[in-house]
Formats: sequence, structure tokens, C-alpha cells
Amino acid sequence: MSGSAVVGVIVEALSEQCDQHQSEATTTQDGSYRIRGLKPDCQYKVSIKAGADGAAAPHCFPSQFEVRMTAEDLKGLDMVAAPYDLSTDLAVEMEFGTMTIPPSYRVSVQREGETITQSVVHAPVTVFYLNNLPRDGKEYSVRVEPDRQHQTFPAKTVFFTTDAPVRVVRIPITSAKRSGEVEISAGSLLALPFFGLLALIFFNQVSNFILSQFFLFFNFLDRITVSLMPTSSGIF
Repeated sequence: MSGSAVVGVIVEALSEQCDQHQSEATTTQDGSYRIRGLKPDCQYKVSIKAGADGAAAPHCFPSQFEVRMTAEDLKGLDMVAAPYDLSTDLAVEMEFGTMTIPPSYRVSVQREGETITQSVVHAPVTVFYLNNLPRDGKEYSVRVEPDRQHQTFPAKTVFFTTDAPVRVVRIPITSAKRSGEVEISAGSLLALPFFGLLALIFFNQVSNFILSQFFLFFNFLDRITVSLMPTSSGIF
């Protein structure tokens, strides 16, 4: 390989003409490779196969060589490999569930307490993308918080590591209870008929007591009236 050495890449020589005869070699510390055991008079296609550790093959120019082997060694098949993309792309998905998506909210990405980026996302967008974070295996955090004071969902932070080409972080957002807001539970709703029944029984008992007192009072008046009536004297 020309330029800076690319180590640990498998280079393959494959001949379709000669019954798919194949041989391969791995690049050494100086980026060179040596493929042995090729058959003379066979047409070979020489190309990058993959990384020795199973990683994807780097992009190279030219992507392949077409060569015909002779009894002599063939030299000078140099390729320029593009550098490996050692970065992490981040996708953050905000899950608002049944709550209304806020008109806007703030998303920030931090590492070791330092803010890498900060953006305001506007509804109805619920996905935030960030490209080219260094794939260094370090811990990062994503924080979603209200952009305005009157918004009523609590800020939430989720952690992730940049150890893969793509990281998808899902953040569930829940609404916060407003100050002075009364929560009615199922137990409270079930208790309302019970207290209503008690009130009705109490009201009936009071009504019956008042009616009984009225009857006693009128009965007492009737007795007084009878006792005050004059008796007949029998004068003729």
C-alpha cells in the first residue's frame, strides 16, 4: 500500500479463468503484501477483501487489478486506501407518548460535563441527529429539557458510549404535574358514591326526626285545646 501504512488488511487474488483459484495475504506493518502460490498463465483479479479482524474493507483506488501471471514475480500493485471512518453518528428519538409535543425544546450533548452541541428542536420534529462524534469509546450524555419556562415536562438525561458507527438513543418524556393541580384517582371516584349515600342516610334521619317532632308538637296543642273547651251547664 502506498502512503501511510494500512496494516491488517486482506488482499485477495481470484482467477475465474482457472477454476476460481484463489489465494490471499495480509498487509504487514509497512503496508506491503505478498500473495503466494498463484498459477502461471492464469488471469487474476487482485482486490481488497476485508480486514483481518472482520472489519469492513477500506475504500481503495484503484479498487482492483487485472493481471496475468507469469513465471516471474509481479510487483508494483500499489493501492491507495481511504482512511477508516472512526466516527459515531448519533440519532436521538424523543418519545412523548400521549402528551402534546411542546412547540420547542432543547437537546444538548455533553461529554464529561462539557457541552459538545446544543440545539432547539421545533415541533412536530421528534428526532435529533448529530454526525461525526469521535468513536473513542467514551461516555456521553444527551439531555432534553424545556426551552420555555411555562412548559411542564421535567428535563431528562440519558447516557451512551461512542463505540459503534451508529448510536440510537430513545428518551421517554413525561409531563409534570402543575402546581395546585388536583389528582383524582380511581379510589377517590369510588369513594364519592359511598359518601353520598352516607349523606343521604343522614339527611333522611334528620328529616324523620324533624317530622316526628312536628307530630308531637301538634298532638300536644290538640290536647291543650280540648282541655280548655267549656262544659255545658244544662239551663232550660
